[in-house]
Amino acid sequence: MGVILRTGAVMAVCATVVAAGCVAGASGSARAASADVVPGSVPAAVGTATRVGTAPASQRLTVQVWLRPDVTRAAASADAVVTPGSPEFHQYLSPDAYTSRFGPSVAQARAVAAWLTGKGLTGVQVDAGRDYVSATGPVAAVESAFQVRIGRYRAGAAASGSSAGSAVFTSNDREVSVPAPLASLVLGVTGLSSASATSRSTTTPALQNRAAARAATCSRYWAQHTHALHPAYKGLTRASLPVCGYSAAQLRAAYGATWRDIGRGQTVA
Repeated sequence: MGVILRTGAVMAVCATVVAAGCVAGASGSARAASADVVPGSVPAAVGTATRVGTAPASQRLTVQVWLRPDVTRAAASADAVVTPGSPEFHQYLSPDAYTSRFGPSVAQARAVAAWLTGKGLTGVQVDAGRDYVSATGPVAAVESAFQVRIGRYRAGAAASGSSAGSAVFTSNDREVSVPAPLASLVLGVTGLSSASATSRSTTTPALQNRAAARAATCSRYWAQHTHALHPAYKGLTRASLPVCGYSAAQLRAAYGATWRDIGRGQTVA
């Protein structure tokens, strides 16, 4: 069994959330009193793009509601596993053990699944590791569930990182809403926007172009860089690029070694 350090994965996912808000034209007071917004869930690209229409009500979307793990305890455990002298030193966790200790509970995942089903979405599935709950439905049902309006937007050449023109993408216009009793369980929502990673970025066009020129092929840590999955796999539309590898310092820390351990006199079968 390997060390299961999914904290970075789940947190990286938070860095890449692309969902958004209530029906356009509705005031804040019109939101259901029992609903809370998910902060930071509006793609940056929406703020600089021009709305050119609405997404067809019958268009089907697959969304993922990401559940909040016990990040604090998971991070502490990850440190203990690589700290010599710790009772947890080299006591690696299997994926199931990680989920049992730090993941959302079965009851919490079922509560989110029941809400999505109740809103008319279908194909509702809880991820094996209870990282997220996925569901599929037409735009109209998704808009109703998350109190959003899915529109079509045109990004300018600078925003899209292309000198050839602009790109059209679909996205939410404001932050998503979830039922207040479930708000503390929800880390974020993905699947509502087709905006590219570059167009979602808040960096300057010059930096965007430089980043595009050296597009990543691997990640220094899990989910640092992601890529789209076409078609989606079990409701998941994005996945992490492979980990590039580990530095000597990281490997020494993982095995409790020091710079004095040079391997002299050892035999490799």
